[in-house]
Amino acid sequence: MRVRRGRDISASEGTEDVDHPESLRGERVAPAPGPLSAEPRPGSIGRLSAGGIATTFAIQAMSFASGILITRALGPEARGIYFLILTFVSLVTIIGTLGLPNANSVFVAQRRYGIGSLHANSVAAALGLSACILAGYGIFYHWLSASILAGVPVSYVAWGLAQTPFLLYENFATGVAIGVGEVGRYNWLQLARSAVSTVLVAGLFVLNTLDLPALLATWTLTNLLVAAMLVRILQSHSDAPLRLSWHALRDALGFGVKVHLGGIATIIWQRFDSFFLNATHGTAAVGQYSLAVTVTEGLWRIVGPVVNAIQRPVVSVGGLEALALTQRVLRHVLCVLSILGGILGLTAHWLIPALYGTAFAPAVPAARLLLLGTIGVGLAMVMSVYFVGVLDRGGMLSSLAWVNAVLNIVGCVILIPPMGVWGAALASAITYVFGTMVVLVLFRGMTKSRWVDLLILRRRDLMDYAMLIRSLTRGPRG
Repeated sequence: MRVRRGRDISASEGTEDVDHPESLRGERVAPAPGPLSAEPRPGSIGRLSAGGIATTFAIQAMSFASGILITRALGPEARGIYFLILTFVSLVTIIGTLGLPNANSVFVAQRRYGIGSLHANSVAAALGLSACILAGYGIFYHWLSASILAGVPVSYVAWGLAQTPFLLYENFATGVAIGVGEVGRYNWLQLARSAVSTVLVAGLFVLNTLDLPALLATWTLTNLLVAAMLVRILQSHSDAPLRLSWHALRDALGFGVKVHLGGIATIIWQRFDSFFLNATHGTAAVGQYSLAVTVTEGLWRIVGPVVNAIQRPVVSVGGLEALALTQRVLRHVLCVLSILGGILGLTAHWLIPALYGTAFAPAVPAARLLLLGTIGVGLAMVMSVYFVGVLDRGGMLSSLAWVNAVLNIVGCVILIPPMGVWGAALASAITYVFGTMVVLVLFRGMTKSRWVDLLILRRRDLMDYAMLIRSLTRGPRG
């Protein structure tokens, strides 16, 4: 388990400029006293979380609407191809990040390096690593086309891989944004991207031209816009010139790779089922299964803003305050995801066929199985912040992620050939539940927490929701 790579950034109420002259030479910057070392206030955390969750709900609503149009326009087979392209690009992008997003977040929050150095390194790393990814595909595309990408046109895969410079940069820049606490504009940028994408998809659907090339063109356009705006957002927080820092890059790789190894394992066991399902049952089966995956993963996406909101205070404060904050967030996440997951599980049998068509009815039992695991993923995302930022146990999480990967691969090989979509969901659900239980047990033991501290919502926790509502009605404060 690890902190999720695809970051839904929560709203923020302001920033500190952490660029220092020393950082331009790649030298360490000692943490300074001030807001970063203050105890996190529930009201502040509430505003950060609530703004991000509200934005995420809006993004998910638009994604839900455009997903219906895309699914009805493409059908199971073409949807399977589209999902495989997006999944493969996501896989190589995550591998290509080398853990730098997490390192950027922690380094900025701890004021070890300035924004100018980390931003310059992010641009250079995005260009260099994307070139390596494209070269790697050129070498192995024959094997890929005959196995996990069978039935996916090479031209479409290449088109998708052309997005990697922008996607890598977005990951790196997001890490910097989280570290400085200025994530509000990025949050609105994500909302704007979803709005533009939804409008384009709706227009193409009405014109009866919503096909794979049109979807890939829409994806390219929105990625370009986001990358351009991110450059402006980060530059607005530092007037220092972009100057590469090899010291910062070396330290970032040393810090990030420990967590990154687990990230590679995580994306493997989260997506191996789809690739293996394609190799054994074809793109139509992937299209049906991908719908179950998309619907259920929407649950833990709402946890992303909460994780981003607590990352900075947990890392910078540490101690009992960080533990208490993590415990409180775990209780809230379990409660909210359980309620939402229960509603989705009860309504899936009529909701999915009604919205997406009867051809996607096989996604219903798969979605119900995956719901068990997605709730666990939300809990693991929260605990990962404490493990990495406070306990510095990223290596341990990486080892556990590889255990999950092996378990998932074995499960998929055994269950998918005879059971298809149902087997893929069962193998993944087993992996999700096993991984979550292991992380929970370790977290409880290492922090001396009680089960009730982690899982049972307390009466006073209900006040957090009232505080959250009051914070939103007052608006952000500078």
